[in-house]
Amino acid sequence: MNDDIGEFVRSLDARQVWSALGLPGEPKSSCKCPKHNDRSASFSVYRSKHDGRWLWMCHAGCDHGDLVELWVLMTGLGKGAAL
Repeated sequence: MNDDIGEFVRSLDARQVWSALGLPGEPKSSCKCPKHNDRSASFSVYRSKHDGRWLWMCHAGCDHGDLVELWVLMTGLGKGAAL
């Protein structure tokens, strides 16, 4: 990852991105997946111990990644446009 892009991704705040996407509730270690009709909490948002980025994972199989990849998933934009 390019250093400038990496620094940008590490600077993102999970709550601000979640809110900017208009997602209900708030991001946390156990919440409903914003991508599919989730009856129970199958989605996790957490801070990477490796590099400090906010990461997410849908345990039901939608996908996983960092906040830029969440933006891509939820908006349908390409990664370049999401950045």
